[in-house]
Amino acid sequence: MQERRTAGEAQLERRETPRLPLRVDVNCNAAGASFSGTTANLTVKGLFVETDAILPLGAEVELHLELPGDGEPLKASGRVVRAAQRASDIPGLAIEFPGLDDSARTRIEELVKETLADYARRAV
Repeated sequence: MQERRTAGEAQLERRETPRLPLRVDVNCNAAGASFSGTTANLTVKGLFVETDAILPLGAEVELHLELPGDGEPLKASGRVVRAAQRASDIPGLAIEFPGLDDSARTRIEELVKETLADYARRAV
């Protein structure tokens, strides 16, 4: 298990792929409608977008975002796997990448690896 830090707390990360806390703008298109939001985290398997947009589970979404230190926008297709809309949740959508292409996967993997290595160096 890896340690994950969110909102000033240390939490154990039980996921099989590392999750990177990341705050970048993301533009989304789903069923002909566009909306925007801010990422809360990112992995090679998906991301969480903070947004007031409401989509049903399983909805297909096209995403465009810029990764830090990467000059080319990342384009990915995803599917809504969770909608957080309760008063106790940050409103948003968990979006899974079922078929992320190799180029996008490599870019995300490198960003996650480099950022988590930086976190580890600072913690020592």
